[in-house]
Amino acid sequence: MTRYFICLISVYFLLSSDQICYAQKSKADSLTQVLAKKPNDRKVRSQYYFAIRKLNPDSTLTICKEQLAAAEKSGDPINIGDWSYYTGNALDHLQQNEEAKPYYDKAISILKTQRDTFSLDNVQNTYGYLLLRIGEYKPALKNFQEALAFREYTNDTLGKATVLLNLGLLYNSIGDYTQALDLYFKCLSIAELFKDKDPGLMGKLMNNIGSVYMNQKKDEDALKFFRKSIYYKSKADNKKDLASTYNNIGSLYMNSNPDSALFYFDIAMKLREEAGDKRGLGIVHKNKGEVLLSLGKRKEAKKEFELSLKCREEVQDKAGIASSLFALGAMAVEDGVASSGLAMILRGDSIAKAIGSLSHRLQGAIELSKAYRALGKYSDALFHADIALSLKDSLLNDESNRHSEEMRARYDMDQQARELEQLKIEQREIALKSEAQQNFYKLLIISGIVVIVLIVAFFLIRQRENRKAQQRLQFAFDQIESKNRDITDSIRYAKRIQQAILPVDDAFRLAFPGSFVFYRPKDIVSGDFYWIINKMKSNWLQ
Repeated sequence: MTRYFICLISVYFLLSSDQICYAQKSKADSLTQVLAKKPNDRKVRSQYYFAIRKLNPDSTLTICKEQLAAAEKSGDPINIGDWSYYTGNALDHLQQNEEAKPYYDKAISILKTQRDTFSLDNVQNTYGYLLLRIGEYKPALKNFQEALAFREYTNDTLGKATVLLNLGLLYNSIGDYTQALDLYFKCLSIAELFKDKDPGLMGKLMNNIGSVYMNQKKDEDALKFFRKSIYYKSKADNKKDLASTYNNIGSLYMNSNPDSALFYFDIAMKLREEAGDKRGLGIVHKNKGEVLLSLGKRKEAKKEFELSLKCREEVQDKAGIASSLFALGAMAVEDGVASSGLAMILRGDSIAKAIGSLSHRLQGAIELSKAYRALGKYSDALFHADIALSLKDSLLNDESNRHSEEMRARYDMDQQARELEQLKIEQREIALKSEAQQNFYKLLIISGIVVIVLIVAFFLIRQRENRKAQQRLQFAFDQIESKNRDITDSIRYAKRIQQAILPVDDAFRLAFPGSFVFYRPKDIVSGDFYWIINKMKSNWLQ
């Protein structure tokens, strides 16, 4: 399952690399135009630098030196300070650590004089990380502390978390696991807030906490944090950071399962090579050498140790150089070349003392004890064995373990408290949502009732108006009916008058035997009047 997951990650990196490069080039071209118009805009300057660094680190250094020369010619101290920082950072990115240091020092000196609030803390944090990597712990600590103080003053929460992360790494490097865990768990309380926005920070933090537990021989706890680290680092899409966690998982399996250890180291080495991370390659070569040595493959192991030393010397990784020297010196002692091995171990021990790393001093004391015993110098061997015991007690004492458990318990309690608070918030949101729904339904019901009442009222009013209209119509009809009866009665009365006036049928038959009268009015009365008269024995009809 794990190997399948690695394949998916590799395919993703391959498919997305071209699109990323194109987008970065487009952004760099756009920022170049903006920078030409606004050469004193520090935000644009910063965006421009990091865009071109991602696109082409080699040309970035040339551009930075040209910009720095132009700034020095103009005499603008802020401009000089910024480009000194970017030049140092470009060299740092190319793993030219010693060459980068003067530029960082110059940038810090100028920006402090100018009371800079834009990038001084970034310079100090970045420079501190370089010094940490090459084993110069005291100046690294000074830079981290000043950067942290500024970010606390400006309430830069995310920036504070990155400094706490580096400070924890410093204390872990010198073997002060108690202080390292304390800083990591402080950082964790902040990183939790930004885990979606910045998964890379959470990934580094999970890896570093796992590393402390691994140094304390708490492998199960370490593995839990390493797995979480892979999850977050995969989301952040950073090969170099991802390689660090795979290397640590390999280190966990070095004693229990050498084949698994080599499998994870090979993954880490491939990612380191793709990222061009020489310091990281030095770490992986050293770890592979130890596994091969445990499998009895001494020739291959020595080759890995030599490659490790070469990579570490190229980037001036002092702590790493000491570790590789210890490994090569121990092999020489075992191979019967004790004097040559002792020289390498002594060189590594002097570096460990100079950088103040307790863990490396412990390793040096153990190897020195073995070398002196091989040379027959038992008093010297016993002396260094006592030093080793003392250093081991300092690194892994009960108080340190108890404190780490307290830190873990405190984190778990804080996590539970956050989850409980989140649950309360969700419950409040559900309650508010439910109340809102209830209010909505109430409003809907009330609105429905109002609409129904209005409709009923409308029909009632309409019915009343219809009834009044019918009543008015009935009244008018009654009036017309009454008038009609009166008129009809008058006409009928006129008919009776008319009938009384008209001659009777017998008068016609007497006057005109065999005659008849055809009289048919259209309605009730007729407009015709007929009559007869007898005049001088003659009958006239009119």
